Amino acid sequence: LAAYGVPIPKVAQVETGDALASAAKDVGFPCVLKVDSADVIHKSDEGGVALDLENEKSLMEVFKKMKARFEGKKASFLLSEQKAPGTEIIIGSTASPGLGNLVMVGLGGIFVEVMKDVIVGVAPLSRPEAREMLKSFNGFSNRFKISFALCSGWMYSGFVLMCAFMESWYLLILKK
Repeated sequence: LAAYGVPIPKVAQVETGDALASAAKDVGFPCVLKVDSADVIHKSDEGGVALDLENEKSLMEVFKKMKARFEGKKASFLLSEQKAPGTEIIIGSTASPGLGNLVMVGLGGIFVEVMKDVIVGVAPLSRPEAREMLKSFNGFSNRFKISFALCSGWMYSGFVLMCAFMESWYLLILKK
């Protein structure tokens, strides 16, 4: 996504305490530590996400606990820069044999699975097609009250953020 101009948090994949300490110097504090394993589907539910880690001591303590908790699950860990709270949006793309390039947008974080509120389209899309696609996304309508409540504050009180999101979305779908 960074190659398309989409701003993303600093992130590092680590497996050892030494690698974690080194990565923390780049990522900075506060940070987030997440387990990264195909065996752990619901990271938050299984204790695989730690937020608001303010210093190296707290980071290392959490790392040791997570490493023990997920022992035997082929787990590595993702250290991520912690951003200010807000509505998370997920966007992505993949090549699908027979269909072409698919693009996806939806509510991110835990809401991807809870609300299953994502839209998939075939790229490339024009800007008007992308806007129409987003109109069918419940997170941008009042048909689904929870999604709307989450996005409406982000969308209407942060016009600049909405423009940045739309530009990122367009860059992704127009370049595929």
